[in-house]
Amino acid sequence: MKYLTRYVREIMYGGNDGIITTFAIVAGFTGAHINVVDKAGISIMPVLLFGLANLFADGLSMSLGNFLSIRTERETTNDTRQGDKHPIISSAVTFCSFIAFGYIPLIPFFLDYYSTQMLFVSSTLATLSALILLGIVRWKVTGKNALRSIAEVVVVGSIAAVAAFLVGTLFATA
Repeated sequence: MKYLTRYVREIMYGGNDGIITTFAIVAGFTGAHINVVDKAGISIMPVLLFGLANLFADGLSMSLGNFLSIRTERETTNDTRQGDKHPIISSAVTFCSFIAFGYIPLIPFFLDYYSTQMLFVSSTLATLSALILLGIVRWKVTGKNALRSIAEVVVVGSIAAVAAFLVGTLFATA
């Protein structure tokens, strides 16, 4: 629990961003009414391609940015206390949290038993589940009110998810 508490910032930041930016891919395609079905059947490749590219590129970018920000802060403040976060561990936790939580909205696209109509609904429910799980992590670490901890994560994540869907609707194809 001590390790979890020490790196909770990275878990929350990486996890929330992973969930939302990945779901933004799904919501953007759905909002734009971009057809994920071809004549031969379901073609989920655009969502998976952009979703997985986002997972790894954005996750790596966030973790390396976290590494540089910790190093920069230490260099500008001359703060070298032993109890501080290690930049490499901190960036690794950010990356792992981003990937682990960010993968969840894509899970329905890897399962072949969902109908095309249910892919977005299933991904939305998976995203909600991921946000709730992240809220539970927050509650366990902070020890504060469980409902409030979970609700805040879900509300913040939902605002960003709705924004992604609405941007997608700007590019809707008839």
